[in-house]
Amino acid sequence: MSNTVQLVQWSLDQNCRLRPAAEDEPSSPDAALDRVSFAQTYARGLHHDEEDFQVLGDICVTSVTYGDRPGGDKAGDSPMLPSDGFVVSRAFAPYGGLETVVPMCRACPANTLPQELAQCAGYLEQWPDSPDTEEQLQDIISRLGLAREVAGSFPATKPLWYGLWAVSPVPAASLPLLGLLLAEMLREDRLTMELAGEIDEIDEEQLQQFARVIAAIDIAERRGIPLRVGLMPLGHTDFGVYTIFPHCPFCKAAARTARWQERYPAQLHTCQVCGTRFSPAETATSRRMKRDSEGLLEQLGEEAFDRLARDYLLARGEAPESLDGIMSATAASRRRMEENNLKRIDDERRNREYIEHHVYHGIPRVEAPPSEFMDGDEEEEQEPDSNNWFDAEHFGEVLQRCEALGIKITVLIHRSRNHLNNHVESPGRRAGVAMEIFTRWRAEGCDGKFFAGCRVPVEMLG
Repeated sequence: MSNTVQLVQWSLDQNCRLRPAAEDEPSSPDAALDRVSFAQTYARGLHHDEEDFQVLGDICVTSVTYGDRPGGDKAGDSPMLPSDGFVVSRAFAPYGGLETVVPMCRACPANTLPQELAQCAGYLEQWPDSPDTEEQLQDIISRLGLAREVAGSFPATKPLWYGLWAVSPVPAASLPLLGLLLAEMLREDRLTMELAGEIDEIDEEQLQQFARVIAAIDIAERRGIPLRVGLMPLGHTDFGVYTIFPHCPFCKAAARTARWQERYPAQLHTCQVCGTRFSPAETATSRRMKRDSEGLLEQLGEEAFDRLARDYLLARGEAPESLDGIMSATAASRRRMEENNLKRIDDERRNREYIEHHVYHGIPRVEAPPSEFMDGDEEEEQEPDSNNWFDAEHFGEVLQRCEALGIKITVLIHRSRNHLNNHVESPGRRAGVAMEIFTRWRAEGCDGKFFAGCRVPVEMLG
């Protein structure tokens, strides 16, 4: 639930079993990474040097969760147990299995690390608007006398970082210069980190990212393999929704417009980084992310998952005699969570039924406002409250009935054709506030569609 990082994504054009040629699939770093990500994850898991990535037998663990010990929280540190991942043999089966993929990747001319799997695509994390990055690039260009070469090889942008990745694939004539600039940045960064003391894991990962993209540039230059690049636009992920803010379609710099608007201005805007003219409304999107796949417990079943969890605990240094207690305590905690979740679902159902019969009965409703998703992507299943919208004439009756019955109103929402007149407000605990808010909205000209979140006291549900 945070803003996304403007990563540089890159890929070398190379068709193989993992990345078959397809006319309906765009040739882009994003598509390439999507194809090979599971193989890269498996390769990382083999090293056993990351908490969330580990290969145990035929299982690749990609994330962990907290387990329990006998005695609860006072028993000590919570043990870590595998949560998500995949069965290795199943994941690689469509591509001929590991026995086919491993030698294929080792012999692949686009693999930047032949000893690893699928290193034909990757990313580079560097904040494009960083003053330090801009100063470093300017110093390198000045020190090496590269101003004319840079001006002739890359689009003019300020900051410079945006221009290095604006054209894809990278023109062959620009590859040596791009490689030189990144190599100098890598050399300087490593020297600075070494002088400052120990290089931590985050620093080392960034150095490796630089080294891999430099290797990709070298391969592209020597072998004539196109190197595709792209800077990800700034965005945000929250509650399963991926929002991309308005941005320049050429250099991907964020537009200087207010964010979180339901509708962005359609008139042309001049990019402050590269000068491109574009419409913010055409580059902003919101869509639901793909639902997570089944966790390891659902994939393996309880018996196989129990064996995996025990192996994982042993690999993390747990004593063999503590395994039974950990697994029993964790299973009991899981059952309690499932019971609480079932109770919550039942409470929500009873709350909806009570509201339907005692508040909404006989009051005409209106069609729900358009989806919040700018690209038209709707949820697979309709939300239970999606039809409970009312016009201004009848919404007051909803509020009056809630007030008379002692039903708490948790939120009020107004949606209008004019997005600037949309409102969301919580009435709080004091009685009568919801009607006061509605009256104020009406005085301000709100005449669109209204929604109230209603919570019935538990004792009224029986």
